[in-house]
Amino acid sequence: MLYYYYGLNLPLEEFDTEEMLLNLVRCSSNVPPTISISLDRKVYEESDNISISITTDKEVRVFLSIKDESGETLHQWSFKVRAGVTPLSFTLPETLGLGRYTLLARAIDEFGDYGETSATILISDLTPPVVRLIVPQNRTILSGLVEIAVFGDDKNFKEGILRIDETRMRSFQRGWRNFTLNTFNLEDGQHVLAIECYDVKGNVNYTEFNFIVDNNPPILNVLSPVNGQDFDQGNVKILWATYDRGSGVRKVTLNLDGEVHVFSGDVSEFLVSVKEGVHLITIEVLDNANHSTVKSIYFTVGQNRRRFLFGSLALVLIALTLAAIIAILKKKTI
Repeated sequence: MLYYYYGLNLPLEEFDTEEMLLNLVRCSSNVPPTISISLDRKVYEESDNISISITTDKEVRVFLSIKDESGETLHQWSFKVRAGVTPLSFTLPETLGLGRYTLLARAIDEFGDYGETSATILISDLTPPVVRLIVPQNRTILSGLVEIAVFGDDKNFKEGILRIDETRMRSFQRGWRNFTLNTFNLEDGQHVLAIECYDVKGNVNYTEFNFIVDNNPPILNVLSPVNGQDFDQGNVKILWATYDRGSGVRKVTLNLDGEVHVFSGDVSEFLVSVKEGVHLITIEVLDNANHSTVKSIYFTVGQNRRRFLFGSLALVLIALTLAAIIAILKKKTI
C-alpha cells in the first residue's frame, strides 16, 4: 500500500505518528475509513489486562490513545491493521489510577482520510481487601490478657474494624496489627470476634471466630450427704451438682477416706458401701481451663444407734441406782 506525498509513493508504515499523516499534502479519496471498537468489559482494575476488538473496512494505521476526563492524552500506541476484525490485548498502564477514562481509536488510511471512535473505560477497585487472623485459633479457651494479631491489606485500603459480639472495639490501618484483649471485661462463656476491612470503593471482606472466656472456677454443691449426717446402714449415695459457664466441667475427683474415684463432668452421683464410723469425702471439680473447686464433708454410719444404746444403758443404770437408793432409805426409816 502506497501513500502519495509530493508525487512520491511512500509506504503507509513510514509514518509513525498521527500528526505526520494528517499534515501530509495528499490526494484524498474522500472516503474516510470506518472504525469501531468493542471492549470485553467496561470496568477494570488498576494494571488490569484489557481485550478489545477493532473493526475497520480497509487497511489503516490505528492510533489508540487513553485520555483523562480533562481530555489530556496519557498514553498512545500506533499499529497497522487490515480490513476486518482485529483482536488486541494489552495491560493498562500502572500510572492510571481509579477513575473514568476515554479510549480513543483513530484510523488513517493511505490517503490521509481518517475516522475515529471512542469508548469509556472505568478503572475501579473490584477486589475486597485481604483479611487474616493469626491468634487465637477458632474455639480457643481464653483467660486473662490475650494477644490478638490481625492483618488487613488492599492497595486502596480504607479501614479495618475489630468487633466483639457486634460491639465495635477499635479500628486499625493497613498491615499487621497486634491488640491486647482483656477477657476480664467479658463474661465467662462463648463470644464472637469479627474483623471487617473496607477499601475506598466500599469493597469489604469479613472473617470471624468463636472463642470461650473462662476466668472463674466451676461451681460445686454437695447435695448428699449433708455435712455431719449419720446413716444407720453403710450403703450411702453421694450426690453432687456442678456447673461451669465458661469452658465446662472436665472431670470430678472424689476422695472417700483416701480412696480416689475419677468421673467425667456429666456424672453426679456415686453409691458407696462403708463400715460404721466416721467417713471423710473430698470432691474436686476441674473445668477445661484448669480452674478447680474443692469441698469436703464428713458423715457417720451407726453413730446415732450407738449413742442410743449408750443413752439407754445409762438410763437403766440411773434407774437402778435410784431404786437402790430408795430401798436403802426405806430400810433406815423402818
